[in-house]
Amino acid sequence: MRLTLLGVFVAGALLLSGCDDSTSKARIALEAQMTDPLSAQYRNEQVKPWGVVCGEANVKNYAGGYIGFTPYIAFPMEGEDWTAVVVDDKNYDYVSPLCAKSPIDLYKAELLPESEKGWYVMLLPPPDAHGILNPQDLAKLSKLGYKVIVSKVGKGYLGPFKNKKSTEIVGYSMAVGSGVGWFSSQWMF
Repeated sequence: MRLTLLGVFVAGALLLSGCDDSTSKARIALEAQMTDPLSAQYRNEQVKPWGVVCGEANVKNYAGGYIGFTPYIAFPMEGEDWTAVVVDDKNYDYVSPLCAKSPIDLYKAELLPESEKGWYVMLLPPPDAHGILNPQDLAKLSKLGYKVIVSKVGKGYLGPFKNKKSTEIVGYSMAVGSGVGWFSSQWMF
């Protein structure tokens, strides 16, 4: 019995330490954008199973007054680097869904049948790839569950999607999960 309780305690501590690590990395990324990071207050922070941290932060402005709790989202990029985004009116529609659904679930929810016309997420090749999709990126996306359409000239696309907003939701969430660059396109080349 003691051994079982000890095992449960250790497992719980390991789980919590993973949350603390993600939360602290998210805070570091967010605080890098603040004028007074020492004044930061946090609440409602959650580490999602897909690696995104969602929460709210309150900081002091230049006049020394608190601005009010503002939602934020943070996520790991390549390596140990994290990116934090303060959710506002401009990015709410394509950032906030990442707190509710995983990137692959967002992709599946926005995807139209292949026979339909629509908007596409064009995958950006690395600068040294001469405009051709990196095979490692293709493998990474396939492993995550994305179906990549490769054009005759070697460009990669996700889609079709019903509108530009859908491509922004999918593109942004796909980049969070994979680190692959993208932009919205109405055409395939």
